[in-house]
Amino acid sequence: MTNPTTTTIQHHRFHPIGPVAIAVSQNILKPCKAHGCNESRSGLSLYCSSHTSIFKRYGHPNGRSIPPKDYRSYRAEVSDIFDANTAHPGYVSALDYLTKYMARAASDSDDRDGPFRGSVEINRLASFGITPRDILLELCSFWTYLHDHPRALPDLRAEDWGLSRAVMSLAPRLRRYTSGRLALGGYSPKPKFSSLDGIGSHMRSVLSMFFVNVAMSVTTKEQRALVTLQALKAPLASPTAVYLAQAAAATAATAIAIAATPIPHSGR
Repeated sequence: MTNPTTTTIQHHRFHPIGPVAIAVSQNILKPCKAHGCNESRSGLSLYCSSHTSIFKRYGHPNGRSIPPKDYRSYRAEVSDIFDANTAHPGYVSALDYLTKYMARAASDSDDRDGPFRGSVEINRLASFGITPRDILLELCSFWTYLHDHPRALPDLRAEDWGLSRAVMSLAPRLRRYTSGRLALGGYSPKPKFSSLDGIGSHMRSVLSMFFVNVAMSVTTKEQRALVTLQALKAPLASPTAVYLAQAAAATAATAIAIAATPIPHSGR
């Protein structure tokens, strides 16, 4: 006797009017939810095929890549701040946490992706000699760039994915998919969704206060430089103007002295 449950499952899985096919047929009639896009949705996605691809890479349908060269100048300033504050409690604590974070990524686990989301990527960085200071420097530099460019990315999730990509960019990736390398605990040519979604958000939740502190330190330094620049650009007075100002001051001082000197009474 045929199992009716099995028959129903097979019907829904293979029949062209199964529940998934119906859901897809209804979804593709709706417009893409990305801002300004009127294309039809793709499959069961909320977005069209183009914006779905962007979402999978950057965490938002209107996200984008921010290459390391865009925040290179911030990296130099943040590095100077680190060198000047090697004993700062926040800096020491952040480095200590990242050291333990990298050690935990390297620990044995039955899960191929390691003990937490993104551990494969962290191990990849370690294999290239990337240190906790390198990771902290990249995170703070990228955060400081976002601090000065608040509209660079559309939302917090896109920023978290940007943080993930900033960290991953510290070491090169495989150019081709190698199944044998993956079987040995390696990594794929493209970062996994779990790594993109895990590393940046975790770093924000743990180290955001230190990121803010560094960003404000860089901003304060820039503000001091701006004050200095404005002082250098202030108009210079000509010698004639200086002479006239001194003469006016002397005349005013004489007038005040005369006004303040009492007039003696005339004796008879």
